[in-house]
Amino acid sequence: MKKTYFIIAAASLLGNVQAQTWSALGTGTDGEVFAFAVHSSQLHVGGDFSVAGTATTDGVAKWSGSAWSNVGNTGIVNQVSALAVYAGSLYAGGDFTVADGNVVDYMAKLGTTWGIVGTGMDDIVTSLAVYNNELYAAGWFGVAGSTNAAFIAKWNGTSWSAVGSGMDQPVFALCVYNGSLYAGGAFSTAGGNAASRIAKWNGSAWSAVGTGTNLNVNALCVHNNELYVGGLFTTAGGGAANRVAKWNGTSWAALGSGISGGSLPTVNALASYAGELYVGGDFTTAGSTSTANIAKWNGSAWSALGAGTDSWVNALCVFNSELYVGGDFTTAGTTAADNVAKWSTPAGITENTNEAQLSVYPNPSNGIFTIEINNALSGSLVISNVLGENVLQQELKGQNVQQVDITKQPKGVYYVRLVNDEGYSVVKRIIYQ
Repeated sequence: MKKTYFIIAAASLLGNVQAQTWSALGTGTDGEVFAFAVHSSQLHVGGDFSVAGTATTDGVAKWSGSAWSNVGNTGIVNQVSALAVYAGSLYAGGDFTVADGNVVDYMAKLGTTWGIVGTGMDDIVTSLAVYNNELYAAGWFGVAGSTNAAFIAKWNGTSWSAVGSGMDQPVFALCVYNGSLYAGGAFSTAGGNAASRIAKWNGSAWSAVGTGTNLNVNALCVHNNELYVGGLFTTAGGGAANRVAKWNGTSWAALGSGISGGSLPTVNALASYAGELYVGGDFTTAGSTSTANIAKWNGSAWSALGAGTDSWVNALCVFNSELYVGGDFTTAGTTAADNVAKWSTPAGITENTNEAQLSVYPNPSNGIFTIEINNALSGSLVISNVLGENVLQQELKGQNVQQVDITKQPKGVYYVRLVNDEGYSVVKRIIYQ
């Protein structure tokens, strides 16, 4: 018997929608984008640029949803690789030593102007993450402040400290999953223990993540209560897994045949959006589907995002119910978009017509919707929050009409997605107001 699943995903996620469109953010930036963070209700963008739109702003700029403006005074000279919000302030890490005219040595904090974080680092910062009320920084450095810290360190608001004995090679990605901090990179040991390119920190000790991966890990992301990992690798946990894999806390699994194509295929960025996983990097194929540097995984199959981008993707972020993409490209889809673009969906459109048709009414509503399906059989109704976490599940039991009550959820835009076991999707955008 064919099974049909319904997923209602909050608007900071993006569904599997064929009519989704690419658009530019003004005139974009004049250099490569590496990082995003949402701070004070605006999207902050980090990279190696000096102009964003018409704003002169070195290294970091902010996008209000309609216009670019500078961050700080004169900005950060040279590349910003990572952004994070900690204790209400914006932090930046990268390959720089000067910000707003101040010596900052690879780490900066935004106050009235950009300033140094302690006494900074002795080399490049590649990733930032908040864990257990402290800011973790990772990269190529060996010293943080005056403390020896092998490729990873933590900041408590006043001082730097080491994270165990650190790693033997650089760290490129950080992510919190199931109460632990995960780190990915080029290393083979963490805390003196064997850990092949990925390890976890429980607050007091490092441990391996199964047998890890065979080559570098560049990106980490939590999606549907599992940890997704991207990079250069071709195996994870000893099994074939081309450039992307997932870890459920006990074992590794591949995502179909993974990512391939190009001279050196790699995954640089991951994001969870509308119950699907989005993957960005430098590649031409996802599974058996032709793609251009960006693709999405619905749990069983890969698909392209229109015509993709004309060069590699470094960063992905959700802001104001849309997916933002940064990298080294000049077009996204068929749209001119210098180094940054967004992927969005018009409201109220049934995006493909398959044998099961989906209607949702009233739309907009007060949070109570009726879902009507033609030619649908058994399945489940699943409601997911903005983190992709399931908050409700109920069986359809062959009923063609279901009432959905999301009044206990925050008001906003949601996506209703109908998926059967053959892997197709029908998507509608709904508004709870």
